[in-house]
Amino acid sequence: MKTLILPSAVLAYLTLAVNLPAAGPTPAGFDKLPEAVKATMLREAGDGRIDEVKTITKADVTTHIAEIDIKDDSDLDIDVHVAADGKVIKTVADLRLKDAPEAVRAALKSLAADTGKAEDVRKVTEGDTVTYLAEIDRTGAADLKVKLAADGKVLEQREENHD
Repeated sequence: MKTLILPSAVLAYLTLAVNLPAAGPTPAGFDKLPEAVKATMLREAGDGRIDEVKTITKADVTTHIAEIDIKDDSDLDIDVHVAADGKVIKTVADLRLKDAPEAVRAALKSLAADTGKAEDVRKVTEGDTVTYLAEIDRTGAADLKVKLAADGKVLEQREENHD
């Protein structure tokens, strides 16, 4: 009988350890998420902290979004979009301009010219596709929102007025 108790105790401990949050308490609503979603969010958080969770349903498709504070960097977050089955749909990661690929930095510098500054750079990963979003604050002109491919090619751009 003792041999059955020890493996059962070890299994119970391991199950509990796997379900513990990566770092710190989990946000409100986390416990109501599907188990597969929670497991994915905890895995994606790694050493970071899940700061907020949201659930969005659009056209009968539910997406759960975790905002994860990156460990050791209070300024940067990663938003992980997770399907109900636990599959990662996309990630949107804050990025310092210096950490973007050279082609993206060069394109943003060119778009900013002498009157602007690239800010709010984000790396978007959807499956095998990686794009970069940025805002260029321009002096004397409307800000510019841009979407770039990893090779620096401008995929979309639009002006945004601050009225």
